[in-house]
Amino acid sequence: MAAQLPLPPLAAKAPELVCAVNQAFLAGYLHGLGSDNNTAVLAPQPDACCVELRANGVAQDPSEPGTACGR
Repeated sequence: MAAQLPLPPLAAKAPELVCAVNQAFLAGYLHGLGSDNNTAVLAPQPDACCVELRANGVAQDPSEPGTACGR
């Protein structure tokens, strides 16, 4: 049996916490890769916790790859 991640139920109860954890996770991932040209930035959407990966400070369209959303 596959394990289900607790993020959607937790995000419904504590969206600020889950959004911050999502952003911190991706920022740490980029740091671990040694990426100096990309930044993980909070980009909340209605009913979604999103983080955009921005290159050189340029925002991406949420429908494009590089945006992580949890619903």
